[in-house]
Amino acid sequence: RELKKVGVTVQLMWERYITIHPDGFKSSQFRHHFKIWSKRVNPVMHMNHKSGDKLYVDYAGKTLSIIDKNTGEIKEVQFFVAILGASQHTYAEASMSQQKEDFVTSVENAMRFFEGVPAAIVPDNLKSAVIKSSRFE
Repeated sequence: RELKKVGVTVQLMWERYITIHPDGFKSSQFRHHFKIWSKRVNPVMHMNHKSGDKLYVDYAGKTLSIIDKNTGEIKEVQFFVAILGASQHTYAEASMSQQKEDFVTSVENAMRFFEGVPAAIVPDNLKSAVIKSSRFE
């Protein structure tokens, strides 16, 4: 449950564990036992992807910050990620917002990076990509 929280990693969980149990497992053993445990309690569904079929797009995690070199102003940016299903080839960029215009520009940049167009672009419920949800799609 802890790993589902924003910003929590296995490393952070080990650091919490080792402060409570100073003589406990070192990091590598903790990760080894965590991996064994996660296979038992968190089965994953393997998906087969056809090459060039789908491009999955989303904005990831928390907003990031950039600093304008000229003014020193700190600006919040969104982290756009696009991934090809079959190859797991990934494209990422920072954009100023998740608005429609920035989203379309990021998708275009991703397709230029991949040097091709997929059969389908699959957004993960982005407000800028989904106009109206349909339970039948």
